[in-house]
Amino acid sequence: MHPRFPDFYARRIFRPAVKRLAWSRCGGACESCGAPLADGNTHFDHVLPHALSCESSLANCQVLCKTCHVAKTATLDVPAIAKANRQRDRALGIAGPGRGRRPMPGGRDDPRRRTVDGRIVDRATGAPWR
Repeated sequence: MHPRFPDFYARRIFRPAVKRLAWSRCGGACESCGAPLADGNTHFDHVLPHALSCESSLANCQVLCKTCHVAKTATLDVPAIAKANRQRDRALGIAGPGRGRRPMPGGRDDPRRRTVDGRIVDRATGAPWR
């Protein structure tokens, strides 16, 4: 741990030495699409998101162009982190919206549903709700 910056290495960023090694490994090209990297277009990304692994090592570092980094974050990282948070909450007994003792009205777990003409019917049988 650095004496002047105690939380510097505990954060989600890679140490400068790791960035240098990752840069030499990638050879100046995006490790996802192979596009040449320039100033302002270089992103050091966690292969396994930091929120899931808490690891900022060379093995978990990849050098990506901005386009690949944005796409990976939106399509892989954010959903994986959200799923892990939901699973953790469920394991801890924390109920999310619609997961409590009573289902959210009109949700897919509700035993009744509203028809197009406004009647409330049993979801399973279609009979008028009691």
